[in-house]
Amino acid sequence: MLISLNSLPHFIGACLFFVLAARVALQPVGSNTKAANRFLITLFLIFAVLLLDEFFVTNAVVDELFTGSDTLLNASHLLLGPLTYCYISAMLTEKSFTYNRLFHFIPFTFFLVISTFEQVISSDQDDSVLIHSFILLYLATLLPYILFSLRALRSYLGEAKGLMSNLENHNLNWARVWLFFMLGISLYVTFGPVVKLMYSLAENSFNIHYVITLAAILLLVYPDTSKQLSLADNPGAALKFDLVSPNTQVVEPYLRELYSELTAQMVEKKFYLTNGLTLADISQYIGVSTNLVSAALNQVGTLCFYDYVNNFRVERAKQLLLDYPSRAIIDIAMEAGFNSKSAFYTAFAKREKLSPSQYRKKVKPS
Repeated sequence: MLISLNSLPHFIGACLFFVLAARVALQPVGSNTKAANRFLITLFLIFAVLLLDEFFVTNAVVDELFTGSDTLLNASHLLLGPLTYCYISAMLTEKSFTYNRLFHFIPFTFFLVISTFEQVISSDQDDSVLIHSFILLYLATLLPYILFSLRALRSYLGEAKGLMSNLENHNLNWARVWLFFMLGISLYVTFGPVVKLMYSLAENSFNIHYVITLAAILLLVYPDTSKQLSLADNPGAALKFDLVSPNTQVVEPYLRELYSELTAQMVEKKFYLTNGLTLADISQYIGVSTNLVSAALNQVGTLCFYDYVNNFRVERAKQLLLDYPSRAIIDIAMEAGFNSKSAFYTAFAKREKLSPSQYRKKVKPS
């Protein structure tokens, strides 16, 4: 059998998605992250099978390998949005799967049932109604779930910044890029037929499967894909503070005193230089509960833990930049407690409105 060269990207993409699924599955992580990763693995496997199916269709061998599975393959498209959302939301909570999440898979189940029923009862009938139903369901499981996922992602980042000073394994940056990719798919499904009709383009003028293969390549070279961790696996994740007290005159002075003590300890003992410092670590160092430390930072300092610690690190970095004008910026970032150059630049620019290089040139030692 001769293999079409146009189909090779499909096969390569399928292999890459299988590798991505294996990489996530083999990553040594906590139980909550592992449970959340099951959604991600399923998502990658679906893309792998869809690309592999396209490869076999292009080379006219589909009847030998995927006979009778078209219904399931078509229905699997309706899982892309729900699986993405379930993965991100599961990274937030300790219970990575509840019966409430079954609600998100109703469109998939519904389409699978009606398409199977139609195939059995009236296979010779016009299936235009089924096709239009599929398109509507497809969009209904992409566009809303992109919004749901963005909201869950924002919650994840907010909680991560309240618990950790370094977000290398708690940023889900790759998921943000993935959501834009999903948005591109939804736009293609919505406007692709209209554009082809308006400009009289051939049916095969653009192949979305090539874009999916490109996405697999980008995910494979993006290390954060398999290294992200659930917040529930963090030691301080279960300790969330909600200060409600009728006697606020007593509570507020205590929190102010605690904030002052915490700041004094940070300056004196330089806890901020510890790479990977967490809220639970600080609570243990100063002998105060995580809940109270979090409340002091949020209510008195009006800062999340991430910004609070990085402010100390930026101050330390500013001094090092001036004391060692020829020293590499990445070395200064690491010595100041940052875990990456990008995190350092982001925190520095947020606080000083300048890059480290610009600051070094502008503020020269006398």
